[in-house]
This record gives sequence, C-alpha cells and structure tokens, in this order.
Amino acid sequence: MSDTPGGCVNLVAGLNCQMPVGATEARLQEAFDHVYRPFVSRLVEYPHLCWNLHFSGTVLDFFYRKHPWMLAELKRLAHRGQVELIGGGFYDPVLPVIPAADAVDQVRKLRGWIENNLSLTAGGAWLTESVWEPSCAPVLAMAGAGYTFLDESLFLPAGVAEGDLFGYYAAEDQGRRIFIFPLSNPLRGLIPGRPLDQLFSYLRRLANRNENLTVCWFGEAEEFGGSTESRRYIHAEGYLEALMMRLTEHSRWVRTRRAGEVIGSEGCRGLVAVPSGAPRAMMKWSLSHEAEGNLQAAESDLNLRHDAHRFVSYFRGGSWRGFLAKYSEANLMHKTMLRLSRELHHSGHFVGKEAAYELLYQSQSHAPYWHGVSAGIYDPELRGAHWRRLAALDRSLAATHPQPRVEQVDFDCDGQDEILFQNGILSGVLNPGYGGSLSSCLLLTRALNLAGTLTRRKEHYQRHPGNVFHARGPDVRVSGREIVTGDKVLVVDDDWYSRRIFQDHFFAGDTRMGRFERCDYGEWGDFVNQPYRVLETGIADRTIRVRMEREGGLYPFHQRAAFAVQKELTLQGAGMEMAYRLENRSDRRLEFAFAVEMNLGLLCGPHDDVFCQFESEYRKLMDSFEMTGQREMRLVDLDEGLQQTLGVDEPARVWSFPIITFSRGPGGVDKHIQGISLTCVWDMTLEPGQHCKRLVRWMVKV
Repeated sequence: MSDTPGGCVNLVAGLNCQMPVGATEARLQEAFDHVYRPFVSRLVEYPHLCWNLHFSGTVLDFFYRKHPWMLAELKRLAHRGQVELIGGGFYDPVLPVIPAADAVDQVRKLRGWIENNLSLTAGGAWLTESVWEPSCAPVLAMAGAGYTFLDESLFLPAGVAEGDLFGYYAAEDQGRRIFIFPLSNPLRGLIPGRPLDQLFSYLRRLANRNENLTVCWFGEAEEFGGSTESRRYIHAEGYLEALMMRLTEHSRWVRTRRAGEVIGSEGCRGLVAVPSGAPRAMMKWSLSHEAEGNLQAAESDLNLRHDAHRFVSYFRGGSWRGFLAKYSEANLMHKTMLRLSRELHHSGHFVGKEAAYELLYQSQSHAPYWHGVSAGIYDPELRGAHWRRLAALDRSLAATHPQPRVEQVDFDCDGQDEILFQNGILSGVLNPGYGGSLSSCLLLTRALNLAGTLTRRKEHYQRHPGNVFHARGPDVRVSGREIVTGDKVLVVDDDWYSRRIFQDHFFAGDTRMGRFERCDYGEWGDFVNQPYRVLETGIADRTIRVRMEREGGLYPFHQRAAFAVQKELTLQGAGMEMAYRLENRSDRRLEFAFAVEMNLGLLCGPHDDVFCQFESEYRKLMDSFEMTGQREMRLVDLDEGLQQTLGVDEPARVWSFPIITFSRGPGGVDKHIQGISLTCVWDMTLEPGQHCKRLVRWMVKV
C-alpha cells in the first residue's frame, strides 16, 4: 500500500543568515565556507525546490567585497523563481527598541541594497530574534515590507489554537496592516535535529488533513554548518543533501513555496492581536536570575498536571526590553544610541552626515544588547565595536556644537538625573544617583569607551547544581559558584554593585585584596552605590566642574557613624581630577580604609601587551597584584596604542585585578576579560569633626 497521503502540504522553508556588526573577516569567511556556499550550491542542484533566504546587510556587504559571484548566483536563483530574498533591518536591529524613523530607514536600506545590487525586490522582512511589538506593523508597512515571520508561541496568547497555526494572519497598529506567518515550533524541533523520517511523518499527518495547509519554518545558519558539530551532521553525514533529496522525491505532496507566492495565492486567516513578546526562551532569559528561577519552578509545578499543555503558553516570562533593565551596560549603550539619534536627526547639514547615519545604524545591531545562548553583551569585542561607532558618531556631532558643554538630565531613564559632559576630547556620563561615579567616558579622538567594562552578575544557569552547558569538551557543569570543566574548577564571582569609575569604598584596614577582588569583603560605607546630591555644575575657562555631596554613614561593627563625602570632578582636555573631602560627623573616633576604585574598559589585549608601569617596575594587568606606597602609575595597552596615567596626592596601596566573567555560549563556557579594576587604598583615622582630603588624577594620552 502506498504511503503517499491523500492531500498535500505547502512548506514555506527558509534560512536566516546574519552576522553582528563587529564580526571579523575570518568569522564571515568561515560562515561562507561552511554555511552560505554549501547551502546555495545544494539549491542549484535541486532546481525544483523553492527557498526563502534572509541575509543581513553585513553578510551581503561581505559577498559584495569578497565573493561577488555569490550575488550573481542568488540573482539567477531568484529569476528562475527558486529563491525569495527576505528583507529586514540592514544591521539586524530589534526594530521596536530603536526610533521608528531609524527602523523604517534600516528596512528601506536593505530593500534598497537588494534592488540596487541585484535588481530584485526583497520579500517581506525578517524580525531580528522574532521580537515583536505592535509598533512593528506600521514600521514595516511604511518601509514597504508587507509581511514578516513570528515564533508561533506568540500567537497562542492571542487566542489562536494550536491546530490553526498555519498560513498567515493579519496584524495592525494605528491602521497600518501587515501579514504574519507563524513559524512552526514542531518543525523547529525536527529540522535539522531529528531523523528525516520523523520530519516527513509529521508533514504526512498535515497533508492527510486534506486542508492544503501552509506551514512555515526558518532555520538558523549556525545549525547548518556554523559550528563544528553541525558541520559533521549537516555536511559530512549528508543531512542537507538528504533533506533536499527527500523534498524533491515527495514534491507531489510537499510543495516548497516562496512566502510572497503564498501571500498572492492564498487567503488570509484573519486579524490577530499578537501581544508584545519574543520566543519563550528569550523572554525567560530577560528576567533577573531570581525571577527566572521562580518561573522555572512554577513551570515545573505546572508540568505535574496532565493538561499542562493547555496553560504553558501563558507562562511567558518578561520581554526583550527586560535585558535593558537587567544589564545596566546595555541600557547605557542603548540610551547613548537614542541620544545620538535625536541629535543627528535634528542637526543641520554637515560634512560626513551620511557616514554618521551609517555609524548610527551599525550601533543599533542587536547582538551586544542582550544575553541568551550566545555571549551577547558578555562579548567585549561586540560591545567594543558598538562603542567605537557610538564614539565616532559622538565625535562627528561634537563638531556641530559649542564645546565644552554640560547638561543635567535623566539620561538613562532610571528616575535620577545624570550629568552629561563633553569637551571635544572626552564625552561622558556622571551618575550622582549612583555614588557620583562615571559610567561612560568616550575618548572621541580615538573612538573608544574608556569605561566600557561589565559587572560580574549572577545568571540563573550558574546557580543550579548539575546544570549542564552545551558541552565544550567533556563534562561541563555548574555547581553553586563553581564551573567544573574536565579537571578544572573555575570560581564564578559576582558583584553586588555595578562597576564604574571613581567609586568610593570604606572598609576595615585589615581587608585583604583577595576578598575585595571576590567582592565578598565587608563594605562599611553607604556611598558606593547610593545617591550624591549635586551642589554645583559649571564651566569656566573651558574647564567643567561638578561638585557633589553625600551625608551618609560608616557602619563599623554594624553601628552607624555619621559621615560625609564631598567629591568635585574637574575636567579639562584629556584629563580629569576627582577631589575628595571626607568628614567624620559622628561623636567617636573612626579608623578605616578609604579606597577609590577605577573600573577601566579596554586594557584587555594579549597578556604581554597590557601592563602597568610604576616608578621602579612593570606589572602585567592580566595578573592580580598589590603595590604599596605609590603616587603614580602608567597604564599601557600596546594593542590599542593607548596610554593612561593615574596619580594620587598621597602615597597609596594599589590593588589591581582583571574583571573576569564566565557565561554561557554556543560552545559551552565562555571566559571573557571585561576590563581592569584599579583601586587606590589609604588607611585613615579621623577624630569627631575632623576631615581630610584626597585627590585622584586621571589623564589619557591623545
């Protein structure tokens, strides 16, 4: 008896091929060799199969520069009706979280690139990471992209039954309509991870419904040769060729279709109000580690019910915007991008404005703003690539404004004002509401963020014994604060405060550097992450001054002693000073250690290329070390060609250690050096009513 079903099924199959801004030529070439070229070559060999391909602007530019024949091949495949090129944001932004005008421009830019270089019209638009908010509808409609694709889990809370997740639906906002294809989760689980017999068994069940159903699936390039493991399965073991062959053999009842063709030939299934969201896993990752753990526990309880499947779609976690709240560094980068976008759009004509827009769009690429399976924000190279573009854009716009300038505004939308400063060389953000610290300091002349480090955080996957990373090598697991990989045990430290520059610590005089490095020492003061009051801001003789004060306390042995700190920032040229006035306002004598911590980005190059030069010796910044009786040190990064000088008015102990994070990555445990912590420590004794002063100088050689 024939196993051919009585009906047929339409398969809208696609591949998403994107690369983040900052991807190296080597990484692009690797993807070309193992994903893009083999996949397109297979399509050429199977001319009766239709496919939908999304290439980000970064990838298309690479083809244009290095492999123009690939563009010619794609054009030929499109002209014979075999391939539809899917548009989207040129640099893969998350469209709802960038300004609407920029989102429209990004989609139009990719459509324009495809039209100008390939003489083709892009079909629809790919939404980066399937992140959706209703505002996407008018953006895509205005950009000329009539349809998109979304994870099917977003349709379930909108009331669409699992049995109806086929074809395409309409969605609208402000009267602007687009069409949306649900991306099939069953197919996502079957391709490419399961045997082909299981895939075609599922498709056969759909065909036997005799409803001429259309089902949509998009794979990720990483799964089709982007990793060593996938290359073995996809190429060496022949999965890709076998898939193409089976689709061809069963083409009578499995019809591969282009998405635009389906839109033109099938009716819409109706209007659906898709709520804001993203794939369920991403919405979990956007939660804090405590909230993610609570959600996982709730799901475990739910799964004890026999009918859990009826409710699980409503356990959705947070939203993509939760990453901006979870990672203050991502929020800082995002709000810097928004500020520069506003300034650029409101600026008059200036030489280089077109290039400035390019920098803006590149800084909107999604990768370093979040963290899930890939390193994302934990990757200092990705963050650095964005900060370079933001700093270069800031430099271009600085030339259109009088310098220096200072402004007090709630820049990062956290409910507390920040102080933005700029003098043509340095541009930064001072946070009175967070210990009077410096969270961003862009060196405009070199397009670098000197403060571009990252806080060590607790992640949910680090806190469960036996939790297994996708293995890189044998037996990688996490237990408490330790990552065990093979015979090595790596300690996972986390910080209770966000790492910034000019952070004020008070602790016992016998505190050891090792405990400070692990962030498990006893903090006596309430200054490092608490608000300071702004007393004065101003500019005189091209020098910016900001004076702040906090009337707080020290808590030796858990008893409060009234204590006040004034700190005055002076910024001129490529240098700045922070002057401290410490006053004991209690009725008892206080003995303590006072420390100023500087968390510096960069300085993360090859081990021998970053070092600290003291008067009599050199120390490698990739090592933890302590020096005593120091007044000045020179920080050198040979890889960047950068020199910084840190000086103090009174001899101090100097503690230095690299800021190291361990995070989940596609290959297992990723270790990253995020920057350097340099701390100047003084032992002090203050009688009641007594005060003392300290001065910290920081200079960058430009």
